[in-house]
Amino acid sequence: MELLHRHRLRHRHPVERLSDAVDPANPDDRNNDTTWRCDNSPTGVRSTRAPSTGSYAHRNYCDLAGVWVDPDTGDWYGLVHNEFTPQPFGDGVHFDGIDYAVSRDRGRTWTIRDHVITSPYSTERGDTAAFPQQTYHYGTGDPRLFVDTGSGYFYVFYGSRIVNKGGGWAAFHGHVARAPISGRWRPPPGGSGTAVPGPSPAREAARAPWSRSAPAARRGTSRRRRSTTPPTAAA
Repeated sequence: MELLHRHRLRHRHPVERLSDAVDPANPDDRNNDTTWRCDNSPTGVRSTRAPSTGSYAHRNYCDLAGVWVDPDTGDWYGLVHNEFTPQPFGDGVHFDGIDYAVSRDRGRTWTIRDHVITSPYSTERGDTAAFPQQTYHYGTGDPRLFVDTGSGYFYVFYGSRIVNKGGGWAAFHGHVARAPISGRWRPPPGGSGTAVPGPSPAREAARAPWSRSAPAARRGTSRRRRSTTPPTAAA
């Protein structure tokens, strides 16, 4: 559950591993045990614990997933993958969401600032009003950050899934969102929805296979089928 892998900094003082760094203002906020950081992040504070702690001991598990260094300030910015509110319908899965973190001392301490890409649906435990049938939307996660200085945009590739309430996820979808680098990671208004930081809402699209023989596939998940039977998902 470490937020950082083992990197080293060069100082005039003895070399210290980043993974062992501790916030001097808060001894509970440490890189080798990010429980406090995950639980007190924007996602963590609204997460809830699993009914049984046998599989999930914490309400939120977070991990740093991609870092960009601002060449103007030297600050480190990173995407944070969250797995939170486990077993929301008594299943074995969880919700996912993406936040962002900032370090102003080259990775020694981090502050998880705000949401970046979140689910357009409810992430409340047992919300049967939002999900009255046999499936639910697990949110957004597993981000990959790509910085294209040529075009001046951040790109975030990430995934979403449909989960069967009886257990097991299926119906995997890939997405990509972008925002201008000039925005310097400003959070979206309200901190929710599909948007990455920037001065204006990000552009987002689903990624789906496409070929000349099946051009309709380009529509991806925008096509919906009508059904009179309760839906389920299959891998």
